[in-house]
Amino acid sequence: MNENETLYYVGIKFLGNDKSYYFSTSFNDLKEGDLVVVETAGGLEMGKVSTPLTQINEYKGSLELKAILRKPTKDDLIDYNFNLEQGKKALNITKKEVEKLELPMDLLDAVYTLDGTKITITYTSSEKRVDFRELLKKLVHLIPARIELRQIASRDKAKMVGGIGICGLPLCCSTFLTQFEGISIAKAKNQMLTLNIPKL
Repeated sequence: MNENETLYYVGIKFLGNDKSYYFSTSFNDLKEGDLVVVETAGGLEMGKVSTPLTQINEYKGSLELKAILRKPTKDDLIDYNFNLEQGKKALNITKKEVEKLELPMDLLDAVYTLDGTKITITYTSSEKRVDFRELLKKLVHLIPARIELRQIASRDKAKMVGGIGICGLPLCCSTFLTQFEGISIAKAKNQMLTLNIPKL
């Protein structure tokens, strides 16, 4: 990087995850919706810019920012689209195995890293913990990648898939809420909500 280049930071969202993660960059022409390639703890991934460019000296976070590696090449885009299709196939494979094992899992999506070395399979369950050791034993022979099974809560699921609330409007957690605080039974009673504990 040239010493005279201005550094910025932007939020990046990844497929299957609505949270923004922040990265530094010297690209001064990035705008919301642009695709970029970054290195994450899970591997090489392509994400979408979700916030405007902001100069790095305004960053208030405590974590050190990794740099955006590049704008996607033609090969990156080919790999990304290929992985989308492979993710759909992996999800169908996993659903069949879940049904065979009669596991209490509601599968939502399966997302590969850009380099195809890791896949994250997201699910919800009515149970706090699911013993998926037998499932993993089967999947390692069917899906040629490092497999992560990620359980999310009901409101995270609603954020992913959307829906209509009892008020007749789109669900708050799928439109503007970014953080979910616990809702007590007392609060639910105060708003005359149905006491559906898993949804609180």
